[in-house]
Amino acid sequence: MSSPNQLTSDVVLFEILQCLKAIAGHNPPEYQRPLRDYASNWPATIGARVLKSDVNGPTHVQWAGHIYTRRSGAGKYGSAIWYSRSKGDGSGNAEYLRLITSKDPAMAEPLDNRVVEALERKKKR
Repeated sequence: MSSPNQLTSDVVLFEILQCLKAIAGHNPPEYQRPLRDYASNWPATIGARVLKSDVNGPTHVQWAGHIYTRRSGAGKYGSAIWYSRSKGDGSGNAEYLRLITSKDPAMAEPLDNRVVEALERKKKR
């Protein structure tokens, strides 16, 4: 049988957990994963629940009480798939919060000559 103090501790811990979930819901973690991992069961590994899917994988996932929609693109930094949602602050300025991005690492750009020269100077000291 639980003591009254134990019951109170459990209630307090539950309330703390609820507060942490609320904070996390407003500040998604912006996970980064390699694109090759997209086909794996990544939603379960981050505590997300798949709401809808198509032939290419989950289209909508729920995490910390919010629904995130799949987006994709390709550009200078390669191909990527990400899940985001509107911050929805009502100001009319769309700001999006990312839950997770699957992409390959971008190719490193060569260092600027001035940076290379500065590194050489530091080595000579």
